[in-house]
Amino acid sequence: MNKVICNHIEIIHRDNVVSIGNENIILHPGKEFISLRLESTAIYTGQSQDTDSGMVFNETLSANIRYNSDNGYLNIPLIYYILRIYSDSGSFIMGLPDYPAVLTYSTDKIFADLTFRSSRPM
Repeated sequence: MNKVICNHIEIIHRDNVVSIGNENIILHPGKEFISLRLESTAIYTGQSQDTDSGMVFNETLSANIRYNSDNGYLNIPLIYYILRIYSDSGSFIMGLPDYPAVLTYSTDKIFADLTFRSSRPM
């Protein structure tokens, strides 16, 4: 499954999420999503995979943002996130508190290339 991603996504660390159900995300008091404005079109893929342990759903989102040294999520060693992704067909969630999206990134101090990967049982 490939989707056309709009010009922004939202992320929040999994520890700031109380629960997720039916696309409704309840956050701990005082916590909020971080909105990321994308510099170019993000690439999202999602597919089911049959493994020895059963069916899993693997997702990847690759995005490019303008680097800002004040971005806390890039300067502290937090890697587990829940994403709200806006696409041509509406918004959807990537990652769950028990199966969060894992962030890796690289930067040239002008732009940052973000990759989020998640895998969850179906």
